[in-house]
Amino acid sequence: MKKILRTFAVALTAVMALSAFSACSSKPAETTAPTVASSQTEAAPSGFNRGKSTTYISDISFKDLPTFSVTSSAVKDGVWDKKIAFEGGENISPDLKWDKVDGAARYVVIMIDGSWIHMDVFTTETSLAEKAYKTRGGEGAEYIGPYPPMGSTHTYSVFVFALKGDPAKTRIYFDAGGNNINEIFKMLDSDKSGSQGNVLAYGRLDGNYTVGQ
Repeated sequence: MKKILRTFAVALTAVMALSAFSACSSKPAETTAPTVASSQTEAAPSGFNRGKSTTYISDISFKDLPTFSVTSSAVKDGVWDKKIAFEGGENISPDLKWDKVDGAARYVVIMIDGSWIHMDVFTTETSLAEKAYKTRGGEGAEYIGPYPPMGSTHTYSVFVFALKGDPAKTRIYFDAGGNNINEIFKMLDSDKSGSQGNVLAYGRLDGNYTVGQ
């Protein structure tokens, strides 16, 4: 009888241990990505068709700021001229022009593909000449043209921010990922005294670029 009880206890212990192991090794429940608040979502500008692009930026936190127009002869029907491209083009920085903003002492120009920075320029002017910037110009004067994966379409968005004065700091990873246009805005919006509201207005220009199609 004792032998039977001993055998039963051993079997019960094994079952309990196996159950505990299964519980610890099971996958965690899947979580749903948080819904983006409608106040942060910006529809594609009138006349721009994002088409098959997978990198169009629709989530911006500063959409309620005043806006101004940004134009370039290198964008036609929502598509960048291939001459500005690194892949399949001449790697020529595009000409850009925008409206003057009252009270602005500086403008910051960012070209971004999702999270990849292709241009960062700090200027007091309201236009940039074609071929004005190159890949190793240093922070505030850098450009490298589009080079999306072969066979894909990406959106290269130019954001121009009108600033009251110099920002407290900048941290822009040129020709690299890991950038976020909302984080860049936050940095620019803080002046050297730490006060917010340094960005007066912004402009935006979108264009697609495709390689291998």
